[in-house]
Amino acid sequence: MTELGVRPAVPTEGEEIGLHVILAGYLFLFGISIGKTYRSFKSLGDAGFVGLKLYYFIIIFILFLRILSLLRLDFAYSLFIYSIFDCLSCATLTLLGTTFCLLWVEMYISTSMVLTDQQKNLGNRLALLGYAIINFINYSTHIYVVVDSYFHVHALIYDTIWENLMIPNIIFSFITVIGLSMSGRYLSNHIIDVYPSSMGEKISLRIRFVSLLLCIAFFVKSIAPFALLLYYDGPFANSQVFWMILVIFYYGAIEISPICVVLFTLNNKTTSDEDDQESLPDGLLFNSDNSHDIFDSKVQLSEHLLNKGSTSYTA
Repeated sequence: MTELGVRPAVPTEGEEIGLHVILAGYLFLFGISIGKTYRSFKSLGDAGFVGLKLYYFIIIFILFLRILSLLRLDFAYSLFIYSIFDCLSCATLTLLGTTFCLLWVEMYISTSMVLTDQQKNLGNRLALLGYAIINFINYSTHIYVVVDSYFHVHALIYDTIWENLMIPNIIFSFITVIGLSMSGRYLSNHIIDVYPSSMGEKISLRIRFVSLLLCIAFFVKSIAPFALLLYYDGPFANSQVFWMILVIFYYGAIEISPICVVLFTLNNKTTSDEDDQESLPDGLLFNSDNSHDIFDSKVQLSEHLLNKGSTSYTA
């Protein structure tokens, strides 16, 4: 079994069909991500939007690792390499979720009317430090478990890696859920206070929506291994259709759905109009007329959300 509950050594016929369907889905999303990244660089250039490019890079990295791991169905390579690809893609999915936590925290700090500039800088640095520490432990734990299991328990490799990864998988998934829930809730309430217009309410609604979807995806990711244990020896164990549906649902709910949520959020609106050069993700911002009040809100959020103040704006 792998961290996502699929047995890499001898997958059933139903699992193979399901995995090939999922592989096609990953290839499709990989192509979309490459296209959006190219469009982003072409439209925005090298200046600004470091955050936007970072999200695309993380998504592409997850998809690339998962595609490599699923290619083992058709191209044989060592189980150790397969397990590394598998655990890294799962660890990077946690990286994606915690990056959104960092985004929400930075937006909250940067738009605060109470904190001084010095306090904002300190808060952002502490948030970044916590983000770095969590993900260092995240990657280190996943890699250590795979390496330790492989070199110390050869005879039980298939089940041992998966069982040993269950605990860190659950822990980091729950950390991500808690972080997304708390940061999204505080930020959405904060945005309404800072921008009391209808614009603030719309942005707050999008933040809550994105946070909720990601929380659901990571919560399912944390409890799904336990659910799978109930079915491996259950009454449906000999049904190939069951295994096909289970694999498609599992990968779709745990990896594809959060990636689709992020791609939706990063569906940015770009324009060459000199009087309207903001470029916020449509997932967080509804299109609206450029009244002075709304435009100022867009500019400030643009600077703190992705642009970090690197692009000039004109009213």
